[in-house]
Amino acid sequence: MRFNGGVLRLYKQRRRLLMQGLFVAFTVAAVPASADNLIYWSPGAKLQFADFMGKRSRGDHSYVGKTASTIVPKIKYTSDSVYYKVDCVFQKDNSVIIGRSRSVLEHEQGHFDITEIVARQIRKNLSALSAAAVNAASVNNIVAEAYRQGREIQEAYEADCGYGDVPGRQEAWNRRIAEMLDALKGYEQPERVVKLN
Repeated sequence: MRFNGGVLRLYKQRRRLLMQGLFVAFTVAAVPASADNLIYWSPGAKLQFADFMGKRSRGDHSYVGKTASTIVPKIKYTSDSVYYKVDCVFQKDNSVIIGRSRSVLEHEQGHFDITEIVARQIRKNLSALSAAAVNAASVNNIVAEAYRQGREIQEAYEADCGYGDVPGRQEAWNRRIAEMLDALKGYEQPERVVKLN
């Protein structure tokens, strides 16, 4: 069947809209207790096909990959310090990849890396708090704002390169993600105690 240019563009736009809701889930909900189900983000480590242990819903053929990565923040503060442990984790049993396409695997890695960028932004902003500004509202605002920005990045990533099948776009995003991670390299460690001024 041949499509004219307008119909093909409409089809591709519709396909992208369906895909946009299927990428990374940012949640602070309880993470399953099984350590075998989780992969903690680590520099240089890459996702493998075997890490995607979830199952696509029966009859749902709207996506070829889905990454369930989550930020797990543990934050405590006093009048003179902030303790945080902000982990970025990949949930194997909620992540799905169909087939063995390297481009899809690379694309899903990008979603996981973007989640780590959000975790680093939270760590950076917690590290910048002053004693006068530390309270429940400021801590909650830091987390909420990072999540909001992260969702925007995830949506832009998905809209711009689909599942890595838009020529040149995946490579451009790979560079951009690497630059964002590098810019926040000082906040790579998930756990820290920050003395407040």
